Amino acid sequence: MISARSNLFLIYCILFSLIFLSLIPLIFSLTGWFFKLELLFFGLILVWTVLSMDSFLVRKKLPHFLFIFLFLIVNLLLIWYWTSSLFIVVLTLILIGFLVNLFLVK
Repeated sequence: MISARSNLFLIYCILFSLIFLSLIPLIFSLTGWFFKLELLFFGLILVWTVLSMDSFLVRKKLPHFLFIFLFLIVNLLLIWYWTSSLFIVVLTLILIGFLVNLFLVK
């Protein structure tokens, strides 16, 4: 029997996969020092997400998904501020993940 925690883990896996796959073209459309900064942020947030996923299943602790989604929202808003282009699909995926984390995790 599949537990509710496993279902939630599957939802997070799908959300993070979609978010990171949609961030890749966004990052490679940038240039200069902003590209390097975003690539560094992408790598750090990816490592943090993988470590949080590990703690979600193994240690049965509440991972830092809320902070990850908050950092992703702030990052996307900073990209919007500097490039004057808002990426609605990525923002929608991040907000869905934030709301899932806010309301489903107890």
